[in-house]
Amino acid sequence: MTGGAAASLDIPSKASTLPVYGNVIEFYNTASMHYFITASPQEAAFVDLGGAGPNWQRTGLGFKVWMTPAGGGMPVCRFYGTPGVGPNSHFYSALPNECAGTASDPGWTYEGTAFYANYLYQDGVNVCPASSRTVYRLYNNGFAQNNSNHRYTTDYDVATSMVTAGWSFEGPTMCVPR
Repeated sequence: MTGGAAASLDIPSKASTLPVYGNVIEFYNTASMHYFITASPQEAAFVDLGGAGPNWQRTGLGFKVWMTPAGGGMPVCRFYGTPGVGPNSHFYSALPNECAGTASDPGWTYEGTAFYANYLYQDGVNVCPASSRTVYRLYNNGFAQNNSNHRYTTDYDVATSMVTAGWSFEGPTMCVPR
């Protein structure tokens, strides 16, 4: 090489482009009848030990997620009901406009990115590619009592049973890895 300037070649690290996977763990509170999900092993252990209050039990259900944008791309925003104003519940979305709208609602406090997911809209419906699983979102219709709660599941039969129990089916909300 000739000349006075040093040349450099940036070679991306293979490790930085490989997806990192995690597992969402679902909990159910037998007293409040609320569902909660987390992809954080530390938070799951905290809930298991009673740190989030009594009556939380693992349901045995959950789903695989991307923990970095390398695999899924879109951050899934996580909100918690603002104490004294909002519901005692969490809300998750991979849709940027839904995250922005929820962030502007004083009843919800943004907690950060929970994990990463993707979505593909076709004719106004979220359609997941064959390499992904669809996450369905259900709502308990508890707004009037300030007792809102959502459930997230990749199991369509679970979603159907929740609708039979009176929950609203909000539809496919994101795509996660198989």
